[in-house]
Amino acid sequence: MFTHVSCVLQVAPELHTTPPFSHIQFSADGKLMLCVAEGHIYQLDAFNGTLLQTYNTGVPAGSPGLSAIFSPDSNYILSGMPVPASHVIIVWIYGL
Repeated sequence: MFTHVSCVLQVAPELHTTPPFSHIQFSADGKLMLCVAEGHIYQLDAFNGTLLQTYNTGVPAGSPGLSAIFSPDSNYILSGMPVPASHVIIVWIYGL
């Protein structure tokens, strides 16, 4: 049996794009969520939507969509750069 739960998370009210997120990812334990929009990665508490951290990727708004993932232990966040021939992966340590 499934229970339907509705929730609206307001991450960044200054974003007025449609759709606002190009990527959403949950941590392995389900406690954290990454949302990617307009060249930023937003890390949220997956249960109440509290914004925990914002990571600026340096990618200008309107660029090709980014994606971001958690490392298996959820201590690191990784993202590639959508710049042709850059071959760059950015790694952030959660909480820094």
